Amino acid sequence: MTVSFRFRGVERRQTVRVVGTAPHLGAIRLWFVCPITDQQTRILYLPPGAERFASREAHSLAYRSQGESDLFRMITQAQNIRARLKGSLSIRAPFPPRPRGMHQRTYERLRAKALKIERCSLEALNKVTLKFQSDDPSSIDRL
Repeated sequence: MTVSFRFRGVERRQTVRVVGTAPHLGAIRLWFVCPITDQQTRILYLPPGAERFASREAHSLAYRSQGESDLFRMITQAQNIRARLKGSLSIRAPFPPRPRGMHQRTYERLRAKALKIERCSLEALNKVTLKFQSDDPSSIDRL
């Protein structure tokens, strides 16, 4: 397959191989083959500054969560559960009720997981806040 695109005002063309695999349930699943790593991938990227499409690995791209601290990763997990329940993303807001059509058991499992994560993240936030409020400026360096 050939991709045409404009890069810095110059018309460019890049040939990308496409291969197919046979999933267990039949049909065919198509994959791009990264021109740099030669690995199968679902998506090819052209990040700013790059001159050709390639996989995340080839461009050394990271997911947003890989750059997050443990604390913010926990908060994101809790927010994702709240979003799934169609509630407020704020961990300080009341927990959302069970959505219509969701099994009670599923809701209880998600609720228990989210509340545990929220409790841990709020405790960690309180510790960070106390460090910032302390009179010892060296405590900030240890965050």
